[in-house]
Amino acid sequence: MNAFFVDALQQYGYPVLWLVVFVAAAGAPISGSLLLFAAGAFATVGDFNIAILFPVALSAAVMGDNLGYFIGRRVGTSLIGWLERQKRFRFITPQALERGRAYFRRKAGWTVFITRSWEEVAGIFGAFSTLVLALLVVMFLFTMLVRKIHQRRRARHASTIKAVENEMLQSLGVKAEQDTGPLLTPD
Repeated sequence: MNAFFVDALQQYGYPVLWLVVFVAAAGAPISGSLLLFAAGAFATVGDFNIAILFPVALSAAVMGDNLGYFIGRRVGTSLIGWLERQKRFRFITPQALERGRAYFRRKAGWTVFITRSWEEVAGIFGAFSTLVLALLVVMFLFTMLVRKIHQRRRARHASTIKAVENEMLQSLGVKAEQDTGPLLTPD
């Protein structure tokens, strides 16, 4: 994927640089740092002008960060509220959400610092990060599939038990009607 971005940077120049850095700064799991390194290397050989490169990269990073903040501020609060109301996401309990809120109130500065540093680490280990993300998605989908299969089996088992009970009750009803004759009473 990084080779694709570098090829696009060579072909289309500053607009691709701006777009990729903007999207990466907004929070997408792509490596904008590698593209910045490549653009710097192209500037040293004369393919890019450093006087244009710096404002393009800076504006993309600042605008991407602001977009990420705006999305988190507008959508994040309602998303967390939605997660609190959902009954099917039981692994995210209201207590866990409250602990997360308390943590971010106490350590918001460090959290932002670490997440910005993680972008650099993710740029270095981008393939590994993508692989872990893909593995988490596959695990989530597999878990949902297993749950759905389990629910269907449980429903089928319950309907089978109900059918057997109905058959037994019907057969007992027929036998009860056949066996009921006159009762012999001693006189």
